[in-house]
Amino acid sequence: MDFQAVVFDMDGVLVDSEPVHFATTNEVLGRRGARLPAADYLACIGMGEVEFFALLVERFGLQDPPRRLADERVALSLERMATWPLPPMLGALECLLLLRGDGRRLALASSSRRRQVELVVDRLGVRRQFEALVSIDDVERGKPAPDLFLRAAERLRVDPAHCVVIEDAVHGVHAALAAGMTALGLAPDPERGAALRAAGARRSLASLGELTPDLLDELAASPASPSGD
Repeated sequence: MDFQAVVFDMDGVLVDSEPVHFATTNEVLGRRGARLPAADYLACIGMGEVEFFALLVERFGLQDPPRRLADERVALSLERMATWPLPPMLGALECLLLLRGDGRRLALASSSRRRQVELVVDRLGVRRQFEALVSIDDVERGKPAPDLFLRAAERLRVDPAHCVVIEDAVHGVHAALAAGMTALGLAPDPERGAALRAAGARRSLASLGELTPDLLDELAASPASPSGD
């Protein structure tokens, strides 16, 4: 088997945008007298906006509907992401060019809204590297459901079994496996990398600089171990 396509998550994988989303989450909550600790936010990374805020509504006893809170945060995040620094993750731009040069098909599949996805790829200057952009607006269910990744494979016209997903969140790893794809975790922190492997990621990478055609060929040539290492 060969890996013909690579499907990237966006936030925390291609772009260092999680600090923006954490800040705007607490800006929305702060208007209602609540605050979410960083560790609890990290545990929810990868979820869709509405599902995420449904949890917060229950946790903090908020009166607003989850979708209203999600729309409020999206508006704030779009404003911040358009003006604040939005650096690519280490090795991201070089990785995209290397994989495209090797003939791999590339897609982006994100739990963010379409406007956020387009803003990020345009600010990073990488829109042309992707054959498919999939956002939460394109599917019925967010992660950990497989819908985002299956839609990406459909648009690439590549069998899911021939796709590798790059994820930084446990919810995303679960979604990739549910889609019948191979997951690789991206985690500079060894503890987080271990959590991603425990969730089913085949391997964890400290940066996208490790994601090379040779690595994909190596993984394709060897069966996955039960431990995910």
